[in-house]
Amino acid sequence: MIMLRFHAIKRSILILTTLLHRRLVLAGLLWGDFGDWYSVLSCDAGLVSTASFVTDLQILSKAATVLGLDSDAQFWQTAAGKLSQAYHSSAFDKVCICISDI
Repeated sequence: MIMLRFHAIKRSILILTTLLHRRLVLAGLLWGDFGDWYSVLSCDAGLVSTASFVTDLQILSKAATVLGLDSDAQFWQTAAGKLSQAYHSSAFDKVCICISDI
């Protein structure tokens, strides 16, 4: 049962990954609204979605490890690392540059 759910989640993540490569996820076309708590804040939906997606990839990697799927675990951990690095480069490096310019 757990293995079936893992593979269903894996398929969902693969679909999201395909959309990410087409730049639909970061553009906010997949996730538009984050509910009541989000409407109070003014932030980029793409950044929030991407951070959440990195966490999803990390969780999928850990689940694969628990299920003994070592190659899947490594694949998803690598994907999470690459997306996290790209996320930090695009989101936080700009903030650090702005702060250092002050």
